[in-house]
Amino acid sequence: MDTGGFKLDREAGTDGAVMDELVVEKTLASLKKADEILLLLEAGSPTAEDEEFIELLRPYNKKLVVAVNKTEGGRKESDAWNFFRYGFKEVYFISAEHGDNILELEEALTAPLDFSGVLEGEEEKRIRIAIVGKPNTGKSTLANRLTGTDASIVSDIAGTTRDVVEGEFTYRGQKFQVLDTAGIRRKSRVKENIEYYSVNRAIKTLKGADIVFHMIDAREGLADQDKKIIAHATQEGLGVIFILNKWDLMNQEKKTFRETVKNMRIMFGHMEFAPVLALSALQGEGIKDLLNTAIELYGELSKKLKLQRLTLPLMTGYRRLRPRRDVPINSNSGI
Repeated sequence: MDTGGFKLDREAGTDGAVMDELVVEKTLASLKKADEILLLLEAGSPTAEDEEFIELLRPYNKKLVVAVNKTEGGRKESDAWNFFRYGFKEVYFISAEHGDNILELEEALTAPLDFSGVLEGEEEKRIRIAIVGKPNTGKSTLANRLTGTDASIVSDIAGTTRDVVEGEFTYRGQKFQVLDTAGIRRKSRVKENIEYYSVNRAIKTLKGADIVFHMIDAREGLADQDKKIIAHATQEGLGVIFILNKWDLMNQEKKTFRETVKNMRIMFGHMEFAPVLALSALQGEGIKDLLNTAIELYGELSKKLKLQRLTLPLMTGYRRLRPRRDVPINSNSGI
């Protein structure tokens, strides 16, 4: 589990500071759950952040392994020895980029672990779900709701998910793996290098998914950027479910949902086969309908046909689901 890191310098009152606080909070929470902790330091003089974080790690000393990175070819190795002054019994000088001393580090990490109770079993098929959409549409809220965790940072600040966050859960005996991706913006709005790589990794994540949950803020509706996101998904031949999130904030009359779906069908004429569901990730409403639809859709995607049944030219896509799958929120459909 790769954490977001620890940052000491946080400007009070800014969005960046709020983001840093959330990241640090997640990092500290992960320490309690870990079997082993790898503290990765950079070759050179220790910084104030290094010293403060080392102090925070004192209670976890028994499961702590320390490595100093970027020491390839002995570079800055003399400076790396400075970290021994903090009382570490062993410090591994490594190069993550070039692979120096990685084998020794692996042995140090695995040596204390007890594998005696580990049994080999058959690999269970998981339905891999990629949650995509524009920033701040509720992707992380849905991911946390499905997995029953708070692995994804949830904030009103758009773009708090910078990396792909994975989680697992089981529904109706079927295992799911959910991938919470960074919100995908227009290129003109991607200014930070870190966000550029986040968006690209989110797009690449689609290659390993089975079904895409495309999140749309019901209050804002569709945008051109939604078309681009769906284009990536359809190019990979994935199943797509449109999710109108935050539907609890909309007019609850049935005609509101019908008109919204009608407008979506016009905008996504080539996606008429894709189900459209309304839900509230925050309130947990509509989750069962979503997962039932995902299981049915996966069954269509993985269906095997005999050759003699393929009497028509092959067409991309998958069999259209029954129209009843366009459903509004059912008040009794919470997970």
